[in-house]
Amino acid sequence: MTAKRCRSCDHSRRKYIDGWNGHDCELEPFCKLTDLRLAELACSHHGGAIRVEQHRAIFKSMYDGHMEAERIVNRMSFGDDCDRFLRQAKYLHNIIFRRTGLSFAGQFRQNGDAPVLYGRSGREREGAPADQIEPKLREMHMGVFACVSFDKLDKNRLARLCARYLEEFFRIHPFHDGNGRVARLFLKLIAKRTSAFMFDLIPDRSRASEEYVGALEYAHKRVDQRINNASKVSDPYRPLVDWLLLYLKDAPGEDELREPDSGPEWAEEEPDTPQAG
Repeated sequence: MTAKRCRSCDHSRRKYIDGWNGHDCELEPFCKLTDLRLAELACSHHGGAIRVEQHRAIFKSMYDGHMEAERIVNRMSFGDDCDRFLRQAKYLHNIIFRRTGLSFAGQFRQNGDAPVLYGRSGREREGAPADQIEPKLREMHMGVFACVSFDKLDKNRLARLCARYLEEFFRIHPFHDGNGRVARLFLKLIAKRTSAFMFDLIPDRSRASEEYVGALEYAHKRVDQRINNASKVSDPYRPLVDWLLLYLKDAPGEDELREPDSGPEWAEEEPDTPQAG
């Protein structure tokens, strides 16, 4: 019995895999081989389509970097001031992507780069212009976190704070790829800042549920309406708050804490411009 073919995966293979003959039914689905945006950037970096083995190696390098970033976050504290927040964002992004060999690791989008789109297919929005990324991230940080008393947040208020942060961070879309990975790492830092709560097992974007994707899309749509002064705009964040509450837990007491896994320590004075490697 012939396996069912996925037209989207076939199209992606034809576009991004060097030497694909169009008839290899044994080839794994492209969406399981790598992330589509990562494949696009990898081919752009290499000047054309690349071999399956290269896609697989780049994706594994990114995945391993993400796991390392998860460990490092356990040793970090949330950047209360804007400058430190920006450095942390670049630092975590560099940790995730530096092993891929791709030049954008640890770097915000630059002037002259192609626009970046986000959102569901057919409803894409364009991220902030490159020259507005840092100003908008500073504006977001000030607007979302500046007046927050973290030690007074209950679980629902924390989830709402995180929902607003997620929507605004995605709207800016500072990186070519990995915005969701970096954004969700910050969720753990934000929760840890309260000392009372923690995010447990936030899914990676590639495995995230339809509820998560739909909740983000709902928030973007309702915030668009609010920006355009639409009347009677419903709460933009409610579905995203509900999703976040699934993973927001009470932090363990001191007697429940375990020794952290071994791994790279967080450098308090991390470089402003991490280097890809």
